[in-house]
Amino acid sequence: MKYLRYFADYPSNGPAKFLVRVYVLKILDVASKDNSEDQDPSIVISLGKKRYKDHQRNSQSSDKSMFGEMYELRCTIPEEYLLSLSLYDSEGGSSEELIGQTSIDLEDRIYTKHNACVGLSRKYDLIGPAKWRDRRKPSAILEEICCLNHLPPPSYPDVATVVVNGVEYRNHNNTNSEDSIWSLDKKENICLSILHQWHTLPLCGYHLVPEHVETRTLYRPDKPGLSQGKLLMWIDIFPLNSKGIPPPVDITPPKVEEYELRIVLWDLYGLNIRNLMTKKSVDVFIRGFIGCSDQAQTTDVCYGITDKASFNWRMIFHICYQHSESMLIVKNRGPFTEYEEKIPPNFVLQIIDNTSEQIIASLTLSLTDFPRGVKLPQNCSLNFDEHRKINLFLTRSVRAWWPLEGADNCGKDVLMGAIDLEMTLLPKEQADLVPVGLGRGPPSPLPDPHESSATCFLCYYFSGREANNEDHLCGKSSFIRRHSFMISLTVFAIIVAIYFILCVDTSIVQEYLQNIGILGGDISEEPMQEANQLANS
Repeated sequence: MKYLRYFADYPSNGPAKFLVRVYVLKILDVASKDNSEDQDPSIVISLGKKRYKDHQRNSQSSDKSMFGEMYELRCTIPEEYLLSLSLYDSEGGSSEELIGQTSIDLEDRIYTKHNACVGLSRKYDLIGPAKWRDRRKPSAILEEICCLNHLPPPSYPDVATVVVNGVEYRNHNNTNSEDSIWSLDKKENICLSILHQWHTLPLCGYHLVPEHVETRTLYRPDKPGLSQGKLLMWIDIFPLNSKGIPPPVDITPPKVEEYELRIVLWDLYGLNIRNLMTKKSVDVFIRGFIGCSDQAQTTDVCYGITDKASFNWRMIFHICYQHSESMLIVKNRGPFTEYEEKIPPNFVLQIIDNTSEQIIASLTLSLTDFPRGVKLPQNCSLNFDEHRKINLFLTRSVRAWWPLEGADNCGKDVLMGAIDLEMTLLPKEQADLVPVGLGRGPPSPLPDPHESSATCFLCYYFSGREANNEDHLCGKSSFIRRHSFMISLTVFAIIVAIYFILCVDTSIVQEYLQNIGILGGDISEEPMQEANQLANS
């Protein structure tokens, strides 16, 4: 009987059934025989005589190395103790080629004293993405470990105190009352903290397995010792005869959503060019891009800018956004590789001198957190960061004036003007239903920027300055702007001719034509009277 009590702490030799959850996150550094990236890896899981193949992958990412899959298996120990994960390349044909494999002894993890079935989390939470995954609470695990090490069970004088082997552990955070809804969580978190420090206990202390992601190296039988890649994963094991097995963790990769960003550049106001150049006017265009400047779009050139301009120009950007990380996913394609890059969703606008290609002013807005604009351009200032923030992925559409920032000759940041922007963000499905054109083109074309009449050009050239209420013309209208002197003379000549025809007395014209010999003296009075009546009307 003495020896039976000695072996009472050891597990039974009989078969035991377990539930095994295999979480596969990602594969890294996969070896390729032809140095190509066109691989479509799949996983085959072997457990004893059972074989499970991954027929469908639910990955939302275009990155084929990202799995984000959970496989739930049942096994009987000790017969089905060896778990094997094999990675195959199924690209380009029906046959599959083995890339590499790794094996895990489940029996060692189940019966070890280091609590390796489910790793210890850093915090006890019942909600959220990092919620508690074990079927036992930290207090129950602590009681079992105390029992295995022949220690008295832990006691709880209050909700913020735990006593283990005569040592008191307290929660040093200030609490109001014991009947708080967080009382249970505080007790469990104290027990969890003791478990993480169990190796510090004298004589009976040892390390317990924390929650972690394993990096398993893949090998091939015909190439022993040579790594064929790595597998990021972890395993949770639960006895099937136990109650309260928690639901599995959702590790599906974050979904990448496609959007269409529409930016309409309406007007430019108060452009301060005197700080940068001695010229009274400048020819400018606007360049805009989101993420990286490789995909930048530009407007047409606006000529003769002094302080105001009208563009009426639409830019369209197609973006892929990941909400979980608030980042844009940009695909970069090289000569032999294609990879994804995560960049912040920042929209950059630059006012550029067409002659020197110098950046006169700029504006940077983060689509997830940018200050609200103002209704009037006169109210723009450089401290607009203090305004209430806007997330364009929530508001979807906004129009206002935003300040343009630049640097003077001394390198100091100064206000360079204001710009009227309209920003609209639509999911790809909605954008396809309501298409719009780039620039001012169809569908849904934008109006040309304030096409001026010939009177404005006369005012410009005969007064030596431009009318105050007229904006400068851009693009195709700039042809009229550059040749407006000849057009003005032509219009002026037509106006003078019409004036002489309608307003001058026809008798004077008749006498003048008779004197120069064009008309004879015999002209009846009836036609002349009709001409006079027509002129008077």
